[in-house]
Amino acid sequence: MVGKQTTEILAVELAKRASLDKPTFLAMRERGERFLPALKGVLADHTSQTVVLDFTGVEIITSSFADAVFGQLAVDRSTKSIAPVCLVIRSLPAPYQEEIKNGLITRVEQTDKLRNSLMPVYVSDDRVELVGKAETHVTETFDMLRRVKRLTARTLADEMRLEIGAASTRLKVLYDLGLALREEVRDRVGKQFIYVWPF
Repeated sequence: MVGKQTTEILAVELAKRASLDKPTFLAMRERGERFLPALKGVLADHTSQTVVLDFTGVEIITSSFADAVFGQLAVDRSTKSIAPVCLVIRSLPAPYQEEIKNGLITRVEQTDKLRNSLMPVYVSDDRVELVGKAETHVTETFDMLRRVKRLTARTLADEMRLEIGAASTRLKVLYDLGLALREEVRDRVGKQFIYVWPF
């Protein structure tokens, strides 16, 4: 289910903000390049929340549009040119999920050193799938966070028999990819982060 720290936005409304004629028609790279700044504006305003991008009412989405929007977001995340924000797609018909997957995979093939190009998608209220391309350690850590809902580097290290540094890096990658929220806590030992399931 969608959590309390959630902002929802219709893709059609974002298309209108981007001044796209036929806002239910999300096709062509040029239209995606105009849509992306509107989406980034929403993400910049909600860095501590999960943003749900709802595709209700969208008639078509193509892989070129998806690459221009979600593929470019993957690049921006990898270069840390945008703040980490949890973004999840909802109400996306299965054929269009394939278009988004194709757009994300295309970006990996075209961009040097881009190892993770993916988007979480609600397939039901309590089920989220990763669409696109991800390294094995990303999917493994994501699946563990899905199961336990809250993770520290120590817990992950113990569960997966990792060095604490490797566990911390895995969780930070999840956060940077927008697949986890993060809470900072301080105790007598010092500062640590708790990574929280965002969907």
